[in-house]
Formats: sequence, C-alpha cells, structure tokens
Amino acid sequence: MSSLTAALDLSGRRALVTGATRGIGRAVAEQLAGLGATVIAVARDPEAVAATAAALPGEARGIAADVATSEGRAAVLEAVGEG
Repeated sequence: MSSLTAALDLSGRRALVTGATRGIGRAVAEQLAGLGATVIAVARDPEAVAATAAALPGEARGIAADVATSEGRAAVLEAVGEG
C-alpha cells in the first residue's frame, strides 16, 4: 500500500454516491470502493444500480431512487439508516 493510498484508507467508512451507474458517478464509486469504503450506489435504474453494486470491489449496496424527488430522497435516507 502506497503512502497516498494509506492516507486515503476509507476502510470502515460508508460513501453515498448518486448517479453511480455511469460516467463520473461510476468512476467515483469505483475509486471509493477501491479505497476500502462501503459504497452505497444510488441511481434511478434498478437493474443498472444492482449491476453497479455487484461489480464494485468490497462491500457495496445499490439503491434505486430518484433523488430529484422527495420520495426518492426519503427512500435513500431510509435505506442508509438501515446501515
């Protein structure tokens, strides 16, 4: 483990990433998972979010929700609260 990686060790931490199935969101989710974080991947497409969570290294969860809506935000908060 390099000193930079050791300084950025996220083991034991959770990271919530919205838009996690494509583009920058996917890249961020991959990097955080690679640094040891438990990633909670959020996106609107249930199949894509499940596939993303399954593809990430380590522990990851997928939540299908649209955070642009109050219902979607409530679903994310409820799921995150479940640990």
